[in-house]
Amino acid sequence: MIEQAIFFAHKHLSSCDNVGESDDWRDLSYLVDYLAYTMERSLSGHPCRKGCDSCCRLIFPVTSLEWKSISAFLDRSGKGEAFRKLAKESYSSRTELLEEYAALWTGGDERRVPDPLSCPFLEEGACGIYPVRPLVCRGYGFFAVWIEGEKSLLMCPSAGEALKKKISKEQEVPLPMWDLYRRRLSELNSGKKVAPLPLWLLY
Repeated sequence: MIEQAIFFAHKHLSSCDNVGESDDWRDLSYLVDYLAYTMERSLSGHPCRKGCDSCCRLIFPVTSLEWKSISAFLDRSGKGEAFRKLAKESYSSRTELLEEYAALWTGGDERRVPDPLSCPFLEEGACGIYPVRPLVCRGYGFFAVWIEGEKSLLMCPSAGEALKKKISKEQEVPLPMWDLYRRRLSELNSGKKVAPLPLWLLY
């Protein structure tokens, strides 16, 4: 089942031409959701424990395409003003640092931010923009990724250990490679701005 889903998703990957817009196989978010859903069903649950928000206490690259969907959601939901006010209060003093990383990420350098900053959309341990969350948030916990030449899990160590135990009890389970989907996202974003979520709110 998982092998078929991965093959099917890879087959459609090159046909993806939008992020969070069409809600079909041309939508990269839809494709990642499909894989995450298939993995969750096959593994009888999510490897992350309920209520854990440790991955939300880091900042990461968010493309213009992803922000377009998030911004539209904020306008529709009426949450935009409150989140922008919170971002101004919490992150204004870090604007210079955030701009530095935005410049690096837009140029293709995806190094991680050394000091953790919580996601501005974290509300009492839950995601305030869950329907339009960024691509990496959708895939977190169900993908493998290459880090410095070594294959690793796209998840925190705690969830990773839980997943390894679950897999060892059942069978060896293949994981889709996150790098392929991240690359397609970069291709679709095509040189447009990439920035941390707090900075998008400050613009």
